[in-house]
Amino acid sequence: MGHHQTVAAAVALHQADIATLAIHADSHLAVTADLAPAINVTSTYKLPEKAGVDNYGSETHVYTRETSPIRSRVEAVLGKIHDGGHAVTYATGLAAMFALLLHLKPRRIVFCAGYHGCHAVLDLYRKKVAPLEEVSITTPLAKDDLVWIENPTNPTGEVYDTRHYADHAHTYGARLVVDATMAPPPLQQPFRQGADFIVHSAAKYLSGHSDVMGGVIITRCCQDAEQLKIHRTVMGSIMGSLESWLLLRSLRTLDVRVMTQSRTTAQLVAWLNLATRGCAHDGLPANVVAKVFHGLLQTLPKGFDVCSTFPHGFGAVFTIQLKSEAHARRLSQQFSLLTAATSFGSYHSTIEWRHGIDPKQLPTTLRVAVGLESIEDLKRDWRRALNAVCTVEIKVSAKL
Repeated sequence: MGHHQTVAAAVALHQADIATLAIHADSHLAVTADLAPAINVTSTYKLPEKAGVDNYGSETHVYTRETSPIRSRVEAVLGKIHDGGHAVTYATGLAAMFALLLHLKPRRIVFCAGYHGCHAVLDLYRKKVAPLEEVSITTPLAKDDLVWIENPTNPTGEVYDTRHYADHAHTYGARLVVDATMAPPPLQQPFRQGADFIVHSAAKYLSGHSDVMGGVIITRCCQDAEQLKIHRTVMGSIMGSLESWLLLRSLRTLDVRVMTQSRTTAQLVAWLNLATRGCAHDGLPANVVAKVFHGLLQTLPKGFDVCSTFPHGFGAVFTIQLKSEAHARRLSQQFSLLTAATSFGSYHSTIEWRHGIDPKQLPTTLRVAVGLESIEDLKRDWRRALNAVCTVEIKVSAKL
């Protein structure tokens, strides 16, 4: 690509939407005419003849533990779709979290709800690295403190006011990390609300196909990104070449996937919520569904500008609470379209009796992740499954 073409392309991308950035943000790193980039399987690279040991240049790949062409491309796209941040990829989401804790070395942390695996990382950090006190958001903070929110939160899909937490953290010189796994771009842009770092489990919506393990840290500061990459090289917690390639492939369709799943989820949770009124509704049985949790149904705190934080809708994960544990245990096995499985973010819908994975969750609740099936097909499946649960209960009662 010539100089004028390169400049023109940069100008076009500066004004581009996420859907366009996800497709073209890495074009400047293409080295062949292939529209689909190659999977780099090499572990090492031939060095330029005139390059010195300490003078390879930023575009020179030396050893795959440090950089690779496909990893550079996926990180370029991830950074651009997050408001031009600087992205660093990892082998898993929990590896990314541990790397960020090692980088920031907080003495205290405000950790708002969140995935139980993240709590395990905090425990490991305390045991093996340094003391880390967990404090409330109402506690006066200090410069070395860290505020960490998962937005939306797992497993309910309810949302936080990112701006509120950012302002609170910055008042004391602390920093805010937003785990945006459950609502990636285009649903939210946490940097615009004051976040200092964004993290993702790439196994979820960023990949969207249940075939990638990976984690991502996005920072506003290029120096932070470079330091994180140096640490990653030493620890070896890199995302593999195949995983990087699969993730890049998936990011091309991120916008259309996430927007579709968000719209379908909004329709589904509103429909299921009508079944909480104690009477039969549109083919759904009475007295089975107790409550539905999701950002759409949430009572929001005063002053929370939710439309600014989530301008394009909420995530595609919600929790449904049934009126009995027996109903909850049986329900996940009654669907035709929803697969009983852990994790979320893929093109297929999943449902999980969450208490079995995370004992802290009530045994009457199930976590639901909506895929790309049609809303009418999903409704039919829910009618069939909920009525099947009631039928099983009637048969059991008759035998007794």
